[in-house]
Amino acid sequence: MSQQRSLFARLWGRLGIATARDAATRAERFSKHLDRHEKRTERINEILDQHEKHASTIADTAADLTASVAKLQQAIAAAGNQARLLALARKQDLASLDTVPRLAAELEQDRGAVEAHIEGAIARAVVSADPFPHILIDQLLPPAFYNRILEALPTADYWRSSGHSRDYWEINTDVGPWQTEVIWRFVDQRVVDQMLRPRLVETFRHRLADYWRDGFGVDGACVSYHTDEGRLQLRRKGYLLRPHLDPPHAALTGLFYLARPGDDPRYGTGLYKASSPLPVKRNGIYYPEDHGIALENVVAVPFRANTLLVWMTSLGPHGADLTAPDVPKSLERYTYQFQLVVDHNTRRRIKAK
Repeated sequence: MSQQRSLFARLWGRLGIATARDAATRAERFSKHLDRHEKRTERINEILDQHEKHASTIADTAADLTASVAKLQQAIAAAGNQARLLALARKQDLASLDTVPRLAAELEQDRGAVEAHIEGAIARAVVSADPFPHILIDQLLPPAFYNRILEALPTADYWRSSGHSRDYWEINTDVGPWQTEVIWRFVDQRVVDQMLRPRLVETFRHRLADYWRDGFGVDGACVSYHTDEGRLQLRRKGYLLRPHLDPPHAALTGLFYLARPGDDPRYGTGLYKASSPLPVKRNGIYYPEDHGIALENVVAVPFRANTLLVWMTSLGPHGADLTAPDVPKSLERYTYQFQLVVDHNTRRRIKAK
């Protein structure tokens, strides 16, 4: 009987016919093979995912390294340029070595006369409310002192270009000959911070108090101010400053015109009137026209020698345009800018509103 079954099995095998038990066995083997294949596929996918993550990490690291190298190269170039300027400045200092020790003493001797002159100039000036609170102080400094600071302007080698026909010289940061640094630090620290700041705060006291109370619920009597951003500015043909508001942490902005003999008074500052109320609570520089607020240039402040323009920063859209075809290619417009900035606690309360 067993021989018959074996014979039938061989016969069915040759005919390609499997028994039920053989089919089950083969199916089980095939299923196990599929399971092993799926596990291998999953492992391969896991390895591929790991490789992709490693590749992404390597790419990010390479990008970070590239950015770091670029920053390092910029820092090295800046340090090299700073060293070059220091060497140049010290060579120029040697040419005036005898005058440097006397310079600071002479400035201090002139301090009383400069302060008395400033007090009289401010007393003669009147705050205007159109188009926003501002004051124009003519002949701010004694003529001899004004001429002295003009002569101490940094020469072309020391200015830092920021593109768009504008250069800067930061008074407490950038390098210059001793005469330039001593005189302009005297202007920034003695004239502006000690002489101008308290008088300007008093001049705008009521307006500032209303602004802090109405806009932020802050008692103006509790707000203190310090000078900041004292810098010289050089503008050339092609310069365009769209009408804007400066950041709100500054209470007052001052722009002192350093016009030289022969400079054209047309290249001053435009003061703009807004078609609708400007936002009190905002961040950074604000361009009203980008937010649908139309502006009209109602005051063109002339670029006159020894004249200081001061305005309430958060209420004053202002701008400048040196792009007209008739602007001479040789134009150089020098100004000194500073701001009266609020104390830390007030600034924190403004941001919290």
